[in-house]
Amino acid sequence: MKDLQELIKRRSVLKARIGEIATAAESENYREFTPEESAELKEKSRELEVLTAQIMAFDSQNSEVMRISRETAIENKIREAVQTKRGFDLELRREAGVQEVSTVQDGLVPLTINDIVPPLEKGMIYDRVGIRLQTGLSGDYVWPVLGSVEAEVAGESVGLSDQTLDITSIKPNPRRVGISIKVTNQTINQTRGVILDLIRQQIPMAVTRTLNRMLFSHEKFTGDFYGPFKDADAGSFAGQIPTYAELLAMKGTVYGKGITGGTFCYVMSEAMKATLEATPRDAGSGLMIVENDRIAGYPVFCTEYINYGAAKETPASSGKYTGKNATKADVEYIGAGVWAYEVLGQFGNFRFVTDPYSLSAKDQVKFTLNSDWSATCLRKEAFVLKACAAGE
Repeated sequence: MKDLQELIKRRSVLKARIGEIATAAESENYREFTPEESAELKEKSRELEVLTAQIMAFDSQNSEVMRISRETAIENKIREAVQTKRGFDLELRREAGVQEVSTVQDGLVPLTINDIVPPLEKGMIYDRVGIRLQTGLSGDYVWPVLGSVEAEVAGESVGLSDQTLDITSIKPNPRRVGISIKVTNQTINQTRGVILDLIRQQIPMAVTRTLNRMLFSHEKFTGDFYGPFKDADAGSFAGQIPTYAELLAMKGTVYGKGITGGTFCYVMSEAMKATLEATPRDAGSGLMIVENDRIAGYPVFCTEYINYGAAKETPASSGKYTGKNATKADVEYIGAGVWAYEVLGQFGNFRFVTDPYSLSAKDQVKFTLNSDWSATCLRKEAFVLKACAAGE
């Protein structure tokens, strides 16, 4: 019989492939499986059943094998690294993985992207405007952009003009987003669960905040990593508080350029939203500009990040950027757009490193997470940004 770890590894690979086939069908509006996909699913499912039976048989024949939860295995591995002063890298893979591991050998199954993505998505304003977070991407993804053409009206026997399709492409430009956190050995030794909380909650939410800053800032977050509003159709409102007509005109600007899609929404700060909830649309209707978190039926989403500018390179010329020191604008900004045209993708694996020795003089352990992200605007015409007038 094969080694248990080989069986577990192969089972993870099979689950990952089955998940990829299902995700592909789901992403294409829940289409039917192709004949090739159906055949592969049948083959992989059959092998998965055999592997599962082999793993169960292995357990029954080896009484010394003890099954523990993945969380406990990771906790034990990190505690062992702290005690022995031997760091280790942990790749967070896309495959589903297994929930239990054997303590006979390595005693550790890698975390998966699914361990990180739920808290990421929970905090992403981007997720709430109707776009699904794409993870585990690889290769050179290219989105074609097609210019519009129109047919001609011609009389009998009149030749038609030759037209060409203006097709261009947009490629993603992944940038590394990472965070490093220091924790004392006393905290690790005295507090159970703090390690997993760091990995699965605090560190992912730190990445979330940076991505939110990048996507919704009215300026370029960095020179080549920024959201859609910097290149959007920009302008100003006449006063400090926009009128109902001015806000509807933003929608008209977007859809008037041939943009289609149902993910249009407004983005503003909570303060501006509160002001518009108390501002009448007109003199007689009794309705406010924002009613039930909507303007004329279109959702309103709030983030303070829209009023903050570009990230600061800290220290200067270091190549490291942080949004924590970004400057807040003197005026309020309101953005709007169809978010289906802004593609946010995460490439490859999340890389998690536990380092118990570089800060050993301070009796600290460093936890570091790195991942690669790209933000690609497919049509800049799909977004519009306006600034309110400055106060006196």
